[in-house]
Amino acid sequence: MNSVMKRVKAILAAALAAVAIAVASPVGAQTVTVQAANLPTPLRGIDVSSYQGNIDWNAVKASGIDYAMVRIGNTQYGLDNKFAQNVMGATAAGIRVGCYVYTYAKNANEAAQDAHLALAAMQQFPVTFPVALDLEDPSQEKLSPQTLADITNTFCSIIYEGGYTPMIYSYKNWMVQKMPPATWDHWVAHYADATDYPYPHAMWQYSAKGKVAGIAGSVDMNFLYKDYFTKIVQEGFVKDGDLTYYYHNWKRVNGMRYVNGVRYYFDENGAMLKDRTMTDGDGNTVRVCKDGHVVMITVEMRQYAKAQEQALVAAQAAYQQAVAYAPQAAKAAQDAAALIPALQQQAQNDTNVMNTAFAAASADPTNVDLITTLATAQQAAANSNNQLAAAQAKAAQLQQAAVNAQNDVPAKAAAIAAQQQALAAAQAAIVIPD
Repeated sequence: MNSVMKRVKAILAAALAAVAIAVASPVGAQTVTVQAANLPTPLRGIDVSSYQGNIDWNAVKASGIDYAMVRIGNTQYGLDNKFAQNVMGATAAGIRVGCYVYTYAKNANEAAQDAHLALAAMQQFPVTFPVALDLEDPSQEKLSPQTLADITNTFCSIIYEGGYTPMIYSYKNWMVQKMPPATWDHWVAHYADATDYPYPHAMWQYSAKGKVAGIAGSVDMNFLYKDYFTKIVQEGFVKDGDLTYYYHNWKRVNGMRYVNGVRYYFDENGAMLKDRTMTDGDGNTVRVCKDGHVVMITVEMRQYAKAQEQALVAAQAAYQQAVAYAPQAAKAAQDAAALIPALQQQAQNDTNVMNTAFAAASADPTNVDLITTLATAQQAAANSNNQLAAAQAKAAQLQQAAVNAQNDVPAKAAAIAAQQQALAAAQAAIVIPD
């Protein structure tokens, strides 16, 4: 994990620890999921265990069953010996699979053990529907409402933290007479033509004597009222009221998550954090935008933007210098070029004198005066030609400098434009978005 991501997580963690969040309690977060009914027509499903033996899941699917709750087992007796077979068989047949734990827990600690057993058992399987706590054993009948609440909330909270959707199961009288109010989804057993269970419930087990193709003997039958088909997805965002969740491999995620290259942060309950700005002691800022995507603005990013401002000022100054220097270079080149004709004439004159002296000395080679005159003329010609060559080289140099200076003006202008773009990008990166 890179340093920026570590900072983002650290800032978010610190802020969440210091700020009360509306959905901070897993139990409280469930209130948005307790609906009396949100399917236009209740859907039939089954719940099974090893008691049903080997099941022909393709036949079950063909009979119109779209979901099944499969028994996991418990810490008292271990895993149901048909658990893996049932989960994989139902999944392969295209049936959505939830699970349940028939618990013998007498306290929260034992409930936690059952919950962890469930998480371990489900880890390698595609559990695509809720995970229920079956709380109905006669050994638990004398437990206090508070103890029952502790068992329920402990189990369901652990299941929820594992990314699954928890629910509680029991028969109607137990739910009404023994269970304290609970906001986890309810699955109530009441064997009747219609249930008068007085509280919202997501599922109703209406018979223990159902007959379904592919299953020898009887099987429990259920009606589903809540649309878990769209609330639990293999991959993607799920909106539930004002909250947004993200599912990966059928499980709700939390913490930092990249989705299509965009960062999002999901709190401990899986709810996407939105519309929040947090700053740490070093001046680094994390902005959780209104749509939930996370933007990190570091001190280094602000320093970089400041450096781009300074670079633009320098580029503008360099441009002004280039603009001012170009005519000066052109004038210097012109002045140097203007000297060339006179020097060329002088060199030509001196060369002519030298040629005349050479002719005279050649005609009278013993004449000391003519030889001296020739030597003087040769030196003068050499000097004037050297001066001409030097002046021509200087003129060429200044001409090239003038051309370079002229070309430097648009180059410096282009540098300003590029720097303006760099500055705009750097400044845009430190703007706190909505």
